[in-house]
Amino acid sequence: MPTLQELGQAVAKRRKSLGLRQGPIAALAGISPETLSRFERGHVAEFGTRKLLVVMEAVGIELQLLTPPDDDAPLP
Repeated sequence: MPTLQELGQAVAKRRKSLGLRQGPIAALAGISPETLSRFERGHVAEFGTRKLLVVMEAVGIELQLLTPPDDDAPLP
C-alpha cells in the first residue's frame, strides 16, 4: 500500500505530465494551492479522503481496492 507521501508524489508527477497547474485542482478539492503543494511534496501528516479522491480524479489517477481471493483470509 502506498504511503501518503508516495500518493502525493504520484499526483505531482501526473499533474505535471498533463501540464496542469495546482490552483484549479486545489479549487476542485476545496483546498489552497499551498496545501496541495505540501501534499505533493510529502509535507502533510494527513490528507482527508474526500480531498484525496477529488485530487486523484482531477489528474486521472484511479484508486483500486483489492481483496484477497479468500474473503476469510487475514489482511497482511
